[in-house]
Amino acid sequence: KKKQEAEKKKKEVEKKKQEEQKKKQEAEKKKKEVEKKKQEEQKKKQEAEKKKKEAEIKKQDDQKKKQEAEKKKKDAEKKKQEEQKKKQEAEKKKKEGEKKKQDEQKKKQEAEKKKKEGEKKKQDEQKKKQEAEKKKKEGEKKKQDEQKKKQEAEKKKKEGEKKKQDDQKKKQEAEKKKKEVEKKKQDDQKKKQEAEKKK
Repeated sequence: KKKQEAEKKKKEVEKKKQEEQKKKQEAEKKKKEVEKKKQEEQKKKQEAEKKKKEAEIKKQDDQKKKQEAEKKKKDAEKKKQEEQKKKQEAEKKKKEGEKKKQDEQKKKQEAEKKKKEGEKKKQDEQKKKQEAEKKKKEGEKKKQDEQKKKQEAEKKKKEGEKKKQDDQKKKQEAEKKKKEVEKKKQDDQKKKQEAEKKK
């Protein structure tokens, strides 16, 4: 009987130990769920930040286009006024002599040549600026893709860890049931012996 009592106490201690283990695992599980939720919120925050930056870039591009159009309009207006002024000057100079008219024509051609060279230089610089902008955006995209891949790998790793813990928990549950059946069997045996003894 003393041996059975000692066995019973041993099993109660074992049962208590398993229950504490179970509580510990439950707490660990909750901790990981909170961590997962935190990461998902972080990801959402980064997505919102990305969209905000894209909207900001679009806004700046639209502003730039608007300013460029405004500048072209003013340049055309200015050019129109200058040509009008030149025409009046030419008319005045034509009356003063044919030679003077030819000199003005030559000057006009020189100015036109310089203007075209300036336009070409401006276009070349614009092209270089666009190429640099394109490379910058491609670099940004590559960086974001790598970040995404890293996060996916991290997610898979955590899912694997969770599966491992779930399997461990199932194994412990089966072990617990096995011991409970064993204990019931022994209790029934003990009751049978007690009945036999009284009989």
